[in-house]
Amino acid sequence: MKFYNSLLRFQQGSVSVSFPILCFLFFTLSACQHKIATSALPKNQIVFGGGGGFTGASYEYSLLQDGRLVAIQRDSATQKVIKNIGKKKAASLYAAVDSMRLNTWLYNVPGNIYHFIILKQDGKKDNKIVWDGSGNDKSIPELAEGFYKKLMAEVPKKK
Repeated sequence: MKFYNSLLRFQQGSVSVSFPILCFLFFTLSACQHKIATSALPKNQIVFGGGGGFTGASYEYSLLQDGRLVAIQRDSATQKVIKNIGKKKAASLYAAVDSMRLNTWLYNVPGNIYHFIILKQDGKKDNKIVWDGSGNDKSIPELAEGFYKKLMAEVPKKK
């Protein structure tokens, strides 16, 4: 009973949780990665990533319009939400797609190492832009490479 009373204090008819419990809850909840069902991903997405090289490993992320950044795992029923960049920042990135008219670009020239951006829009065919990610491809417009770098800057660095 003493343990329970030390965790909760009753004050004037209300319950207040002690500081250690609040800290535990905060760190536990902030460390959790939220998941989303693959089938629940919205129709409008900016998907980006890359891969290739000696191992052939690839990585893929999806930026949703509500600001959630999702790490895509192929053949998985759930995907991890790795960050929330906020609706305002997401809206500016989606507006950049429209202003650059990325949905009209036709470019598919992968190299040994490649980068890509896929625009998924409800009711329209996906538009995939792929280029040599080694820096040797001088024909890809700087706009695409710059936009890709902006997107990748939002991905948390692995520890």
